[in-house]
Amino acid sequence: MYCSQCGTQLQEDQEVCPACDARVGKRKRGFWQRLLGFLGTPVSSTTTVIKEEKIVFLNEKTGTRTVFNSFDELPPEIKSKFEQAKEGKLLVFNSLD
Repeated sequence: MYCSQCGTQLQEDQEVCPACDARVGKRKRGFWQRLLGFLGTPVSSTTTVIKEEKIVFLNEKTGTRTVFNSFDELPPEIKSKFEQAKEGKLLVFNSLD
């Protein structure tokens, strides 16, 4: 058996993938899902994925590290460098000069 998330080979009795911590195999329906299914009420479940982005800027001259939680928080000079890199005009930047 293989993990559907990362493809790691698993033993038959494993319920959680050791590589990515994904649940493996069929999930047992909870009490309320079983009850609503018994009563004939359709049961649907939704999964919400929250993606977290952080941009860490390390100033090698001063040794300070600044963490930006979104692209909008970046100062204009750093934001312009990221936009140039995204367009393929700038491959690597080491300084803001």
